[in-house]
Amino acid sequence: MKSLFEKANIPTAKSIQVNDATELKECIKEFTFPVIIKPMDFGGSDGVYLANNEKECMDAYRKSKQIMETYADTFHVSINKFLIETFIDSDDEVSVEVLCGHHFYEVITVTEKYLSPRPWFTEMGHLVPSHRYKNEDIKNLAIRTCQTLGITRGVAHVEIKIKGDQLYVIEAAARPGGDAIMDLVENAYDMNPYPLHISMYINNKVKSADIFTPKRTSAIAFMKAKKGKIQNINYPDIANDSEIKK
Repeated sequence: MKSLFEKANIPTAKSIQVNDATELKECIKEFTFPVIIKPMDFGGSDGVYLANNEKECMDAYRKSKQIMETYADTFHVSINKFLIETFIDSDDEVSVEVLCGHHFYEVITVTEKYLSPRPWFTEMGHLVPSHRYKNEDIKNLAIRTCQTLGITRGVAHVEIKIKGDQLYVIEAAARPGGDAIMDLVENAYDMNPYPLHISMYINNKVKSADIFTPKRTSAIAFMKAKKGKIQNINYPDIANDSEIKK
C-alpha cells in the first residue's frame, strides 16, 4: 500500500517495514525523531506508539509485539511485521467512506476521529459527519487513494491526517469503516451503507443513485480504562432531550 502511494504521489508518512529488533535498530538511522512504531497488520490503533528517542523506540516495539502476541491468533494477523514511520505532528484526523465501482467513486461521508492523549493513539470517539465533510481536497484525496489501490467494489475506508493545509493518507482498507461508523452514517443520513456495499459486489458497473446528504449529526464515544472494577456510570440527563439516543 505504502509503495503504491509513493508511486502515485499520494501524500503519506515515510514508512519502513521491520521484522525484528535488529532490523529496527538499523532503520532508526533513516528517521528523525519522533517516530511512530505500529503493527503492520492490525486495526483500531492498538499497538501504535510514539517514540522520541532510540530507547523509547525499542521499548515501543517490545510493547507493540506483546500486543500482537496476545491477539494475533484471535484476529488472524501477522505477529512479526511492524512499521516505523515518520510522525505527523497533528491531532486532527478523519476517515472517509468511499463508494467504489467500475470507473466511478462517490464519497458517502467524512468522519471526525477523536484520539487518546499521546503517546497513545487509541480512537476514543467518532462524529458523523465531520465539519469537514464538504472539503473537496479531503474527498478528492480519498478517491485518488482508492483509485491508486485499484479498489473498484464496495465501500472503502480511508484514514487521513490533517496538519494545517497538508493532508496525509495514513492507511486505506477495501471494507466499510468499523467502530460503529456505519451505524452513525445510518443515523445521520437515514440510509444504510451496507446494501450499497453488497450491491457493488453484485454489479459494480451500476452507479449509485443515492445523494449523500446528512440529515443530522451522530456520534459515539468509547470507554478506555485501566483494568479494574467499574464503580459508577454517570449518564447525561437525556429524559427531556429528544436529540440524544442512549
